[in-house]
Amino acid sequence: MSKFDIFISYSRADAKIVNSFKDRFESKGWSVWMDLDGIESGDAFKRVIVDAIEESKVVVFFASKDSNASVWTAKEIGFALSCQKSVIPVRIDKSNYNKEVAFDLVGVDYIDYTRTKDQSRAMDKLMRSLEKKIGVSDPDPGSVPDSGPVPEDTSKKKFWKRFWMILGISWGGLGALFLTIAIVSLIVERCNNPQHPDDEVIADYEYDQPSPLLLEDYITDGDGNSYDAVQIGEQVWMAENMRAMKDNEGNEIAFGETTSYETPYRYFPDGTKKNVDEYGYLYNWVAAMKVCPNGWHLPTDEEWTQLTDYVRGEYYYVCGNDDANIAKALASEGGWESNEESCTVGNAPSSNNATGFGALPAGVQDGSSYDYFGRQAIFWSATEHPVSRFVWCRNFGYDIADVRLGYYSNYYGLSVRCVKD
Repeated sequence: MSKFDIFISYSRADAKIVNSFKDRFESKGWSVWMDLDGIESGDAFKRVIVDAIEESKVVVFFASKDSNASVWTAKEIGFALSCQKSVIPVRIDKSNYNKEVAFDLVGVDYIDYTRTKDQSRAMDKLMRSLEKKIGVSDPDPGSVPDSGPVPEDTSKKKFWKRFWMILGISWGGLGALFLTIAIVSLIVERCNNPQHPDDEVIADYEYDQPSPLLLEDYITDGDGNSYDAVQIGEQVWMAENMRAMKDNEGNEIAFGETTSYETPYRYFPDGTKKNVDEYGYLYNWVAAMKVCPNGWHLPTDEEWTQLTDYVRGEYYYVCGNDDANIAKALASEGGWESNEESCTVGNAPSSNNATGFGALPAGVQDGSSYDYFGRQAIFWSATEHPVSRFVWCRNFGYDIADVRLGYYSNYYGLSVRCVKD
């Protein structure tokens, strides 16, 4: 049986905010281990940490600039995972994980506490996650925790005080007419101004989008090109289009002067070499299937669906009231033709890319010409369509708000994004 419900991994520079979480955990009746006073360094420190992690059910890691730079928090996370403990990262500022932590937490979803206006939702999400892993433990079953005295409703008190004052004055000689006028005016005032100075002011709720969890220079291809990656849900995707000239076995991918179903080819976006640095190459499908670096692969149709379903399920990524409108959250900020229709990728593109995925409109090579540069981003999947020599794809357009499922002949040149194995 575990001695502790929760082990807290953090930097003491963040003690103030982390203590507020600790208090919340303990109010649920959960036992918490946290190094509050400091432990002597050396072997004694290691033994205490090892014992505490082994005797805890869940590790909550508070990720910040200081904790991400700490050798000890990285070791705590690594050891916890080696013990098959659940680790829940909570981001309390917008700094990225260091590479060692990022490696350990690949595929682990995190709680984003960086959005000031949305911290209550983040806290609720964290508490629900812990309840699933630990269970609810009421410190005093059958009772309601004392939250202090209920605040007096001063606005109602003032209303009735004024009411009886008016009644008293009116009763003294001005008669029923003035009484009626005064009462009606008071009621109208209350209806038109329901929030008096003593009332609690609750601002309209605004949704802040979370900061993307970018992993800079996370992977290198066979040509020596480095790529940023981004964690979205439990998946880790490349945040840039592939631009390798060799496949993952070191074989040269020929530049395509023609098209082929069977010979691997690469193409310049819009037929222009200078576009490669930003937009990557376009590849036919046989090349796309082998261009992802080792440890990564061309995503299946199912993995694309996992991505879009996750984004669709997070309210802050959806544009408007239609949960299909997620293309802006996945599209890059630059390169798109403009469009006036709300929620389309080309409308106010500076608000795009909340996820960090950054889909770029590299267009297509359709066998005889280049098309849709600046207007569409079309990505291969690894899943073949039932019709021979066709393959499922994902399509972003400057004039559409959703991410569309489509299929293309496998000799086309399309963009490639890889997902981590």
